[in-house]
Amino acid sequence: MTEVREAITEAAREIVLKCRSEGFHSLAVVTFGGSTLNRYEEAVQAMLIGFETHPDDLLIKWAEADEGRFNQLLQLLRQQDDIDVTTVLKPAQADPPTAYPWFNLTIKYENGVLDVTALPQQGTGVAWSHPVELDPQALRRLAKGAGESGKQTPSQAEIRERGNNLARLLFAENVDDFWQQCHDCPIAITHNAAASQIPFEMMRFGEGDLVDGAPAIRGGIHRWLAVRGSRMSTSFAGPRLSRKLSVGLVIDPTNNLAGARREGQAIKRTLMAMGNDVQLISLGESDGGEPATRDAVIGMLQQVDVLHYCGHAFFDENDRKRSGLLLKGNKILTAQDLSSLTPIPRVVIFNACEAGRVRGETKTQQHTSYSLAEMVLRSGVEAFVGTFWEVEDESAATFALSIYNGLTAGLTLRDSVTQARKQLALAEQNDWANYILYGDGRFRLA
Repeated sequence: MTEVREAITEAAREIVLKCRSEGFHSLAVVTFGGSTLNRYEEAVQAMLIGFETHPDDLLIKWAEADEGRFNQLLQLLRQQDDIDVTTVLKPAQADPPTAYPWFNLTIKYENGVLDVTALPQQGTGVAWSHPVELDPQALRRLAKGAGESGKQTPSQAEIRERGNNLARLLFAENVDDFWQQCHDCPIAITHNAAASQIPFEMMRFGEGDLVDGAPAIRGGIHRWLAVRGSRMSTSFAGPRLSRKLSVGLVIDPTNNLAGARREGQAIKRTLMAMGNDVQLISLGESDGGEPATRDAVIGMLQQVDVLHYCGHAFFDENDRKRSGLLLKGNKILTAQDLSSLTPIPRVVIFNACEAGRVRGETKTQQHTSYSLAEMVLRSGVEAFVGTFWEVEDESAATFALSIYNGLTAGLTLRDSVTQARKQLALAEQNDWANYILYGDGRFRLA
């Protein structure tokens, strides 16, 4: 067995030398030789000895498909700061090859017509399509918030009524068939900018229990924004920026939101419990960090894989140059500030009022005034989380902490968001319908 271990170590050394000579910056490996040794751990340790000479700029990603071995591998490599472990890959043998991982809806709003196309997880050669006449005033009523400002999250009764109306609007007499097929699976909605005005997350089926009848709480709802005039490369997910996943927090930059401070501190405690698995960068004087100035936040955006902002945000439909995030000194981080940033974080979470709003229908194809949310999406982030209406401090803190509890436990972002919505709903907090997730949500923190 000694000869086998030495052969494994030498093979690993040769791989490192090849990477060095070819100038490779990333190496994906699986454990080799494990079946010839008595213990899987011995093969891993033999490979680690061979990898000791790897260049500093070589990122090693270690993959393992077997769940039991993956857990062993995770324990062995947790002390290795320069080696990443992929999430366990479970073969999808239970589903037929034609099955999609979610129920697909494509929704376009143009010239007063809402065009809905549905593609189920397991379907035929026909995709169901349904055009609906919807005048702009009816659309605005569907999306209108509560309160004097018209921007607060509607009441539970209003969400229930509008949610049921929205389901009937989208699926007409097929509403029961749709719910029977998709009630336990994620719903993926691809929509244009005009259809982004619809709060799909409040969709409801039936008059029973809230948790049972809301897709956003059961299987989850996530979106994609269909855009014109952008580079196709922005549709392809990029790798992490460094060996260690980095998370940036912007906490109460204006120093007047006690709820945002509590939210940021709770997130920091949750992430710090992961130890060396995550690098944490924080801005915000109220939390003892550096001031969250405009330049500092822009600099952070280019250094982190995940950006989480908890503070003030606003959406001005008539002047999108004034839509954005409020920073130190009442400076605004606008869509224009993000337009030329490279690189951009993989995941952006703006836990602030109306931070997920996208523009409505435009009268010309030359329209170039984008909201902050749309510019973030156009920049090529893998996932974006924001809000449709204004959000209560308590709801924001509950939602954020629930997300990071899920992420640090190994859940995907989509499942973490769904879990957080459910927690708000069970606590009878209306903001469960307020949170929007763009992207497929398969990102994992751990």
